[in-house]
Amino acid sequence: MLILNQQSIKKSLKTYLTPIFLALVISLCFLNSFANNTNFKKDFRGQEDFIDCLLLSNSNITYNTDINFKYISKFYGLSFVELNLETVPLNDSLLRNQDGNYIKSICIAYNNLSDTNILDTKEVHSIEMAVENGSNLIITEINDSCSLNNLKIITDSQFIATNYTINEEGWYFTNKNDSITSTFTNDKITDDTFKKVYNLQATNNVDLIVDISQLIIAFSYIPAGRGKIFLDGNIQDKNIDEYRMYDLYNSKNLNNILPIMMFLKYSTNGSSPFFSVKFIESLIPYLIYTRPSFFAVLP
Repeated sequence: MLILNQQSIKKSLKTYLTPIFLALVISLCFLNSFANNTNFKKDFRGQEDFIDCLLLSNSNITYNTDINFKYISKFYGLSFVELNLETVPLNDSLLRNQDGNYIKSICIAYNNLSDTNILDTKEVHSIEMAVENGSNLIITEINDSCSLNNLKIITDSQFIATNYTINEEGWYFTNKNDSITSTFTNDKITDDTFKKVYNLQATNNVDLIVDISQLIIAFSYIPAGRGKIFLDGNIQDKNIDEYRMYDLYNSKNLNNILPIMMFLKYSTNGSSPFFSVKFIESLIPYLIYTRPSFFAVLP
């Protein structure tokens, strides 16, 4: 009788537990699928709870901007995340931190912004909305090879055109916003400077880097709500993967890094709760390869 009772108990347990087990497995599979489809926001953030800098990139092609923005962000001790527009549809929530506020600094290469295969009109408007509500956007490597449609949308048609120019005079850093140009304000660089640039034409823009005659605009911004849209017409022909930062921090190569440095220092200074600690930590590897005087003149 005891044996029969044990068998009966096992049979009963199997009868009742099998559906429960199957239901549990199905539930776990559903939750896993749901997470994979809807929680890519957490995936692209990695371990970052607070994002200072967001790079909108395209995995099919890497621009010098993508490399330089990443390294300079880390150099300043800022939390950095890259979002691949080729695989992840952009929406408003991806442009916000977990506290609901928009990410302070967003960077995109002009060719990526113009590529309608990875950015449709709705996604462009998402970026526009973020800027209107406090984000700062830098559009780098602006050139005349792509459609201006998305750039006109994001600037509310304030961007007009750009044309390739060679500047033989040198460059002047205006005093129109010294919180951006910082220690370079009112300075002129005339010896052995970078020369090739795309001249930026826009309405209501604030010029930051111009030629000595102030006819060519290489770097400027357009105010947009609570944020700013920075326009960079400099040709970035070098990146920090191939050169040390010190190699690029001179009059001949400032076109590769200085606009991004000015943008990040202005846009994110003090916004990260970890800024001070990370900044000190980030200096350590660079001190090995650079001279102490380098840090004295950083913007």
